[in-house]
Amino acid sequence: MMKISLMVGCVGALAMASAGVQAQSSAPADERSGFDAGERGTAFFASGVEMFAWDTFQLGDDALAIVGTAPPSFVGVTGNVPQVGVGPEIEYGQDGILYVADTGDNTLLHRLNPDTGAFLSTLTLTFPPEGDVITSMEWIEGELWVGLTTENGGGAFNTFLSTVNLTTGVVTVQGDTGINRPFGGLAWPGGVFVYAITAGGSNPQLYAIQANGFATLIGTVMEGGVAAPGMTALEFGPDGQLYALPNVQSPNPGDLYLINPRTAQAVNLGPTGNTGLVALTSRLQCNDADLAPPFGVLDFTDVLEFLTQFGMGCP
Repeated sequence: MMKISLMVGCVGALAMASAGVQAQSSAPADERSGFDAGERGTAFFASGVEMFAWDTFQLGDDALAIVGTAPPSFVGVTGNVPQVGVGPEIEYGQDGILYVADTGDNTLLHRLNPDTGAFLSTLTLTFPPEGDVITSMEWIEGELWVGLTTENGGGAFNTFLSTVNLTTGVVTVQGDTGINRPFGGLAWPGGVFVYAITAGGSNPQLYAIQANGFATLIGTVMEGGVAAPGMTALEFGPDGQLYALPNVQSPNPGDLYLINPRTAQAVNLGPTGNTGLVALTSRLQCNDADLAPPFGVLDFTDVLEFLTQFGMGCP
């Protein structure tokens, strides 16, 4: 992956908290997310993690579920949540709220209890001229960052990296990514950039994006020697691995994918058992032992990993 440096004046939510962590930021997932046999090891498959997912028809038109990673699995949290019209994306906030975007009415952002899936409230959004629909969300250092584009744009409009004021509902553009496809998901591992994967019917592309919207293409997401299915979700799990879901029109709906953020190479981990899943989000969990490869060895990399997770809300 091309090394990305922090641009002068690029401050705020994507800036690092300390110089030590910043030194790691050019490849924040290198230690955690390479997954050839030597790096990943068999322990990965024996110690799966859980993430929230959003189901579009197996449990209900819009229902909260939990996905396990090793092996891939799912269990329902709720039946249909009637207040949500069409929920293409969810995000767990470190404020303890689960946020659900609604493309049935683009101006609606719903709040749910992540433990029970109970509906809490709805925030009405005010969009800027640059776009009128949110297709991806990520919680970054106390703020909700989103991918903003124009509905029914047909590739004619760019996607903008933006933030949402969770008190007023005002959506503010932070930068033009120059990418004329909607994002299927955003994922932030800590560092100076956030990962984005393009959605839609064409081949998925993985980008690293800075806070001002400057985007660097990592590559087309490949599964072996061919392009992976179109994707609809992207999320770093509590284990630091980058996961994705294919869209429901793909040949492998409901399968869970692992993506190497350095190379955009993907591995299909297998079916979750729910072909209606469209979104992933993670409630960060704390590790009480070795946090980064090589496992079983406490070293400086583990200290940096601990500091990164602590800064992302891990108590």
